[in-house]
Amino acid sequence: MVAIFLGKFQPPHLGHIRTIISQAKNYDTLIVGITQDSEFIEPKEAKSIFDEILYLHDNINVVLIDGVVELGSEKIPKNIDIVLSGNQNVLNKLSQKGYKTLFVPRTKGIGYSSSQIRALKVQNSTKDYQKPYFELFAINKLKPLEMVFASHLQNLSSMIEKSKSVDKPLIVDINSKVILDGSHRFAYLKSIGCRFAPVLFVDYKDESIFVGNRLKHRFIKDKNHTITKSEVIKNALNEELYEPRTTRHFFPFIKEDYPTSLEKLEPSGSVDIKYLISKTDKKQEIEHNVKFIEEIDEEIAHLNRYIKEEFQTKEYLTKQIKMMKQHSTKYKTEGQS
Repeated sequence: MVAIFLGKFQPPHLGHIRTIISQAKNYDTLIVGITQDSEFIEPKEAKSIFDEILYLHDNINVVLIDGVVELGSEKIPKNIDIVLSGNQNVLNKLSQKGYKTLFVPRTKGIGYSSSQIRALKVQNSTKDYQKPYFELFAINKLKPLEMVFASHLQNLSSMIEKSKSVDKPLIVDINSKVILDGSHRFAYLKSIGCRFAPVLFVDYKDESIFVGNRLKHRFIKDKNHTITKSEVIKNALNEELYEPRTTRHFFPFIKEDYPTSLEKLEPSGSVDIKYLISKTDKKQEIEHNVKFIEEIDEEIAHLNRYIKEEFQTKEYLTKQIKMMKQHSTKYKTEGQS
């Protein structure tokens, strides 16, 4: 029986090695298939690492896989009996193509997680990206944070297809490539097989960017303010997606339009994105929107209080200036008499 263990292996680690050797005992041949992704190291380097370590195991072969599973362009070797992976989304896509699949749980432990290793690179990054900048970026490099509402996505899709343009870019952390804002736009672009996405890159480590559970957390913290930046990055890198609109991200700038035509994003055709779709039904979506509107009203109330305070301060300072000018005139008149 021939099995293929698929993965990006970015980078290879102890967990991969133990899993491969363990699984190889169950099959006549185990192929380690490295898909095309150079987020951390080049696929050829990953293959070289595996070749060096696994050369004594006669029934293990390491190969590079052309194409991308997420885009449906993967070229898996023929005569494969079963596909193994620790990524359920990949297995779902391949099972729909008729492949027999098996989920292989990821090994737990220090040094056994590619996501944790990549996170170390993020934390130790010395590049300065304080100022946001716009770029058309490879969509398969982006890391979704939240699932999306089916009906909302359908409505948004109709709007974008009518205008043939995406007005607002996704807001993405430059280091981790995690999508902080624009989950539904990402899902739509992914669904039509776009090669690129319009992205506004920000540095999530910047203290002026923060996260909460409700819009009011822009101004205040309470017992429900439970989400942290580190948790956001960890969940996204581990592909543990939040339910739609779980997070509220706050940025030190107004979200401006960067109109980008769909043509520039190079759509290639329909792609399965079921792994991004929440099981929430339409009634629940409506209830969620009603609650979100309540959040907006709550935030507007906070803003109005701040605006009122600002006007009061302005009125007070204007009065102070007027009084000082009067005093100055009075002193000048008395000095002349």
